[in-house]
Amino acid sequence: VSKFIAGVFNILVFNLVTLVTSVVMIAQNNDGDGLLGPVTLLMVALFFIQLFFLTLGFLLGAAFKNTKLATSAATGIVLGTFFISILTDLSEKVSFLKYVTPFKAYNSVTVMFDHQIAIFPTVTLVVCSAIFIVLGYQKFYARDLNT
Repeated sequence: VSKFIAGVFNILVFNLVTLVTSVVMIAQNNDGDGLLGPVTLLMVALFFIQLFFLTLGFLLGAAFKNTKLATSAATGIVLGTFFISILTDLSEKVSFLKYVTPFKAYNSVTVMFDHQIAIFPTVTLVVCSAIFIVLGYQKFYARDLNT
């Protein structure tokens, strides 16, 4: 539990530092307008994607006894889904794959200029994260009982 909370705390601190730095740097180069609202929305969207991958990593860490295997699997999934997101940008033939990668959950143009975060991807990422947490804790406690 404490490691998971530490992971969420790290994401929050990282995003807060990134938000403040981004707003200050944008304001310096944008005639004083730091675009606080749009950048904040972008960071919120990023948080949900990061939370998804954190909880997926938590689940994999609980499911595999070998930590190297869990780390490799998590890294492979992150890279695989990232490459899928790039493929969907390069070819219309595989555009249906955008639904299997969290990197395509939010359209940054919509977030920045329309000031909107899409509800469906947010709910999907939160529900998946909740499922990963529950399954991860079940696997973790089942593994502890067997050892």
